Amino acid sequence: MRISTFSLLLTLCLTVYAVYDTHAQDSNRDEVIEVDEIELAKEADIFMEKKNFLAALPLFEKLFKNYPNRIEYKLALAICYTYKSGEKEKAVKFFEEILLSDPKSKHINYELGRAYHLTSQFDKALVQLKIAKGKKGSKDKEKNIIELIRFCGNGIELIQNPVDVEIENMGPVINSSGSEYVPVISSDESMLIFTYAGKNCIGGLQNQYGQPDPKGYYYEDILVSYKIGNLWLTPEDIGSNINSSAHDACVALSGDGQKLFVYRDTDEGSGEIFMSELEGNVWLRPIKMNININTEHWEGSASLSPDERTLYFTSERPGGQGGRDIYKSEMREDGIWDEAINVGPQINTEYDDDAPFIHPDNKTLYFSSMGHNSLGGYDIFSATRTSDTAWAQAVNIGYPINTPEDDVFYVMAANGKRGYYSSARDGSFGQHDIFVVHQGKEAIKHALVLVKGRVTANDRPAEVSITVTYAANAENQGIYKSNSASGMYLISLPAGNDYTIKYELEGYFPQTEIINASAIDYFTEMVINVKLYSATYQPLITIEGNLYYSENPLRPAAYITMFVKDKKGAATIQTTSTDSRGYFRFTNLQPTDQYFITLDEKDPELKAYISPVIVGSASKGKTPKANLKVNESITDDMGSFRIVFSDGKFLYTNLPADPARLEQVNFEDPDIYQEILDKFGNIKVENLIFKVQIGAYQDAANFDNGYISSVHKVSTQVLKDGITRFTIGELITLNEAEDLKLNAIGRGCTDAFILIFYKGKRRLLLEAVANGFFETK
Repeated sequence: MRISTFSLLLTLCLTVYAVYDTHAQDSNRDEVIEVDEIELAKEADIFMEKKNFLAALPLFEKLFKNYPNRIEYKLALAICYTYKSGEKEKAVKFFEEILLSDPKSKHINYELGRAYHLTSQFDKALVQLKIAKGKKGSKDKEKNIIELIRFCGNGIELIQNPVDVEIENMGPVINSSGSEYVPVISSDESMLIFTYAGKNCIGGLQNQYGQPDPKGYYYEDILVSYKIGNLWLTPEDIGSNINSSAHDACVALSGDGQKLFVYRDTDEGSGEIFMSELEGNVWLRPIKMNININTEHWEGSASLSPDERTLYFTSERPGGQGGRDIYKSEMREDGIWDEAINVGPQINTEYDDDAPFIHPDNKTLYFSSMGHNSLGGYDIFSATRTSDTAWAQAVNIGYPINTPEDDVFYVMAANGKRGYYSSARDGSFGQHDIFVVHQGKEAIKHALVLVKGRVTANDRPAEVSITVTYAANAENQGIYKSNSASGMYLISLPAGNDYTIKYELEGYFPQTEIINASAIDYFTEMVINVKLYSATYQPLITIEGNLYYSENPLRPAAYITMFVKDKKGAATIQTTSTDSRGYFRFTNLQPTDQYFITLDEKDPELKAYISPVIVGSASKGKTPKANLKVNESITDDMGSFRIVFSDGKFLYTNLPADPARLEQVNFEDPDIYQEILDKFGNIKVENLIFKVQIGAYQDAANFDNGYISSVHKVSTQVLKDGITRFTIGELITLNEAEDLKLNAIGRGCTDAFILIFYKGKRRLLLEAVANGFFETK
């Protein structure tokens, strides 16, 4: 059985396929003569039967183009379009045409009503659904119609009072043509982990038995991305201890990013929750949660409270309000999760309720539900804790965050400024994408103190015990630990109390900090770096920082070998390597008046055409080291320094000098393209302009530019191939065009790319580089 997150994508599939199948059986397939059509139709039917509508879509497009009079192809194509982001209006158009040409067509009122609902045309949807309700049908069909009518009624009300937020697709760094869903974040937004299903999955396409199958599905993997400044890095496989050729999906992350809860299919049950811990830089093999969490019934989504003492999760066990319900379990003093309790009717409904997320303030619960006043599928709701056992009535967080599609797995940053969730809304790269909700005026004031920093023992990162107690009565609030590889830690402390934090490691002097949070009514973040020392240790010099490939944008140089040398730059004192975020650290350096930091120029991980930047600091023990010379930089009073390698030694190139060999270069390679941006991005050349293409259609009437045209002026141009191209902008540098392209992608034009024109003639990037168009005359 697949994880519930993926099954959400296929909620109505059985009904939809039944509609198509009915028409296909009614059709006279004996009229089909061409062997190619028979084979193509068979393949398309297999995908439809497996509810793989996106794989069936191009096949039915071809069949319908060749045989436009076959109503079953048109119907199947329309059904497939209802599952394709940005194509649902086409589904409406086709269903309307089928209704006009064959008003007695079976189920057409239901399908048209469903398509109207998916495009937020709720009044029109109600008309068709009420007609469909009056016709004879199966009980399942009648139930679906009643559900859709309820959704439409809610939608009419919610759409009249939209919330003032900005919803942004996370873009091609995170999202792909596959599916990305279930985003989970650390409380400070430094780490994003999510579930991925697509062509890069470990097992490839598989059938329900986990066997290779070119007509099967991708089994999910888990990916992780880190944030540097405002930029998310390219996601990485989370590791072989977690990912396998079977289904592996994340469901929750502790606020400090050290505990990950994952979902797995098992032989014992229909789906269970496991937990993995981060040991240094490696996620350990997940361990199954106990029988109070996992039962013989399905258990999936989860969320851990900021004090790590309460686990909220979803279960289909009997005895709930109906459908899936949200439960909670408290951790006992012996570290065992106690018997689970249903969180109650303010949260759970007779329908499915899923995807809980308890905010770091420990009183705001976000979750998804098909009940309450959902406007379609799963909507996202919030509820506030009123006591240890009670919640206020759940509130729909509003349109346009919630849509007629499934909107699920909403997580909120500790500061309340941004939420992250997965949706199949228009503007997606694939079937499901991850979006960021910029709250703006809608931001909730979450009152808490976020304490974070780095802990070292004798100037080296260390795993230490961090005990938080209430200052008023010395009772434990929670016990945490720092990461053994990085020394990083993060703790969320809800307002209303003062706290004492004690950092301890055997053999070292402890350190204590007092956090005054009893009177605050807002979010605040405190960075407390802790340095523990043993009795015999004499602190020497520590130099640490981050290595970047360039100043703008800040691109971390991951896994690069670095050296610190003596003041003559000759003898190597110490060697280290950067981590995945470019962080490095040299410790126990003998005091001197100057150090030289260099990179291993032969390191195979080192990228070409770069101007490396080091942003770092120097200290001796707990004291910043001022007036220390590092390369040619002098540390300031805080021990900070900055080094820019501008001598050109790293500006070697991936691009061959011989223009003829450029044809062998993959210009879509991210490193190659970044080199071109670095090298030519700001060059202005007469007669060289750039535009961003946002659409290309044989029939220009098929392009809907309504949304993007409200932000940018849209121009049209018909080239020799007869295709109408829709473009925005007329820019004079490649970097300006790149910024506009990314802006267009974020606004839903996921296929946007840059067009290059030299002296009015369109050119490829290869031609522009090979012919020296970027060279100033």
